[in-house]
Amino acid sequence: MQKSNIYCLAFLVIIGLCGCTPLYYALTPPTTEVIVDSGTVPKEGTRIAVMPVEVEIVGIKGKSETEVRKKGQMGADLFRGFTEGTLLEDGFSVIDRETLDKILKEQGLWLTGAVDEETIGKIGKVVGASHLCFVKVSFCTEFYDPSVGNIGTKIWNIRVVNVTTGEVVHTYIEKEKNSRFEEN
Repeated sequence: MQKSNIYCLAFLVIIGLCGCTPLYYALTPPTTEVIVDSGTVPKEGTRIAVMPVEVEIVGIKGKSETEVRKKGQMGADLFRGFTEGTLLEDGFSVIDRETLDKILKEQGLWLTGAVDEETIGKIGKVVGASHLCFVKVSFCTEFYDPSVGNIGTKIWNIRVVNVTTGEVVHTYIEKEKNSRFEEN
């Protein structure tokens, strides 16, 4: 073994023993695991409305509560756009976000928490969708360092609901470890 390799190995061991956690998190890429992928995916051409995304953020450090809320709303908008884009790529007919938001507000159907079957049916009729897509993204900080930012676990929970029956026809839950809440 060459001297330079021994020095590199010794350096990494010393860093590991000293608890250089920021370096570990900076060098470790996120890992993704699908927890649940069950049910029937609606067929191509199905009209789907992507409801406003719910974002839950726990334990964010280094930011004020207002900054976290603002970042959470920006994240919700990004996740909603990502979900809509993915559905469009998969051949679904996605109802325009601005139109959907306007109709929900006008009809007094704006969602705040749990939604019952009757409300789901009303939303489907009003917006002309046969399915609604609900997305919740949770982020929990496991580590914080000013040089690295907030690193933790992100969980995507996506449910597709048939508006006629109120039945959840597809569920997808994905867990991403070593995910960053923000880039510093």
